[in-house]
Amino acid sequence: MPRVVVSIPYEVLERVVKAYQGLPPEEAVRLFIMDSLGGEEKVKELQARAATISREDMARLHRSIMDLLNPYTAKLDNMARKLATVIELLESVAERLSVLDSVASELKQLRASMGPQQVGRPTPREGRERVRRHAVDILREQKVMFESDIASKIKNRDAFFERLRRDGAVVLELVDERVAVDPSFWAEFKSRLTSLRTNSEGEVAKALGKEGLALLKALMKSAQAYFDVTRKEWVLMIGEEG
Repeated sequence: MPRVVVSIPYEVLERVVKAYQGLPPEEAVRLFIMDSLGGEEKVKELQARAATISREDMARLHRSIMDLLNPYTAKLDNMARKLATVIELLESVAERLSVLDSVASELKQLRASMGPQQVGRPTPREGRERVRRHAVDILREQKVMFESDIASKIKNRDAFFERLRRDGAVVLELVDERVAVDPSFWAEFKSRLTSLRTNSEGEVAKALGKEGLALLKALMKSAQAYFDVTRKEWVLMIGEEG
């Protein structure tokens, strides 16, 4: 019996082996192909006609096999892309949480170093001033603040973003959420984006950094930024006021 070598992804081989439990991989693949061709009787019929099979027939057989395998490989490639996106988002969230933990630790140390009179309840105005400074300081450190990331921590998000806007932050009104951006980083982001001549995610991430790439994806999702393939340049549709 002739031997045919076919390169298939490991994940596809694993599925075939599971479907034919108890059989070696080679036998499982052989039975899978035979069943796909109509079973043992169909294969015997093909063997009987082997002398008359042309190259065109063999090419059609190869295409039939690949047509059976391609849907699995396409799904696996799609899953791999989605997993990479999830990992990137998790890394971004972890970085933001690290910044918040650092700020919380500094505030705790500052409170511990203050005397009993200083630790007393602040007046309403003092409380508002502390909130403003605290939010702006965090934004300055993490550069970009997404509403979805603070939704569970801030009750009145309208007032929160309005305070940031009054204190000089750039607040972008996107389709699904608001995004606050440190003004210095926003100016740097626009300058770097407009100088890019590629939409390769690797090159974009290298030029903009993690925060810039996350911001660009949010803008693209809201149709506020796109890459003009004809002119080979990025176009930004949104202004500083969102």
